[in-house]
Amino acid sequence: MTDRLYFFLEETFDMLGRRLYGSEWTGNELIAVTVESPQAIEEKAAPLVQAIADANAEIVAAQDEIASTVDAAKVETLTARITDLENRRGQLHSEQNDLPLLTESYTTSYELFERHRVTEEHLIGALASGAMRAWAMRGDNGTGIHARFWRGEKGFAYYLDLSLVVLPLTEYGKRRGTAKIRITDFNAWLESVTPITEDAIAKLSVEEQATAWFKQEVAANQNKSPGRKNIVPRMQELFPGLSERAALQIWQQHAPEQWKEPGRRPGS
Repeated sequence: MTDRLYFFLEETFDMLGRRLYGSEWTGNELIAVTVESPQAIEEKAAPLVQAIADANAEIVAAQDEIASTVDAAKVETLTARITDLENRRGQLHSEQNDLPLLTESYTTSYELFERHRVTEEHLIGALASGAMRAWAMRGDNGTGIHARFWRGEKGFAYYLDLSLVVLPLTEYGKRRGTAKIRITDFNAWLESVTPITEDAIAKLSVEEQATAWFKQEVAANQNKSPGRKNIVPRMQELFPGLSERAALQIWQQHAPEQWKEPGRRPGS
């Protein structure tokens, strides 16, 4: 039995999700359905609730006017107005009822979908940027998939849960293939991915944790270098067990070039 050379696309999705989310990852994210955010639902519901309240207030005001007048024509007008308002209120209630209830189950489904969405963005983004390459396999034969296709090229489609790609006939002789990524390529790229949750970060080695922290520092201070002489001891303080040599390597590999310019003062 020969050693495996490739991961299926769906396997890389799952391993990436576990890297990003740690124990929050359930494994069901692969088949998560699209769910609108609770915030978006609340934003849709708010004007409906207000419009219903306004209609109720107008109905009460019209009823009060009817009770205080003996003018038959006015009563008729107000009665017609109340009917219109009640019809409008019914339409608003119908729209409100069409919105999903924000139950605990709904929130759980949304969180599942969000983990799917973020993980897919990371994975497809890496393929689209050329950080690693996927292959369309038919048996033992594979064809490298151009990075541009992952950026939305016409005629190309992929299905994560099936590890399937549909290729443009203009570029490839075969229309469909099983999407795989070389294990060595994927593992190398995965090490560069910064986890999202504290739980996932805690599972990293001290060097990986320090690297994740330093990347966040770089993102937050692109144009303001803290200086190597400041950042190295700071990393060692935050991550006990991190050697000076390891901290210097993290600086060398991940600090922006402008931070390394000779004579650059910390904070500038």
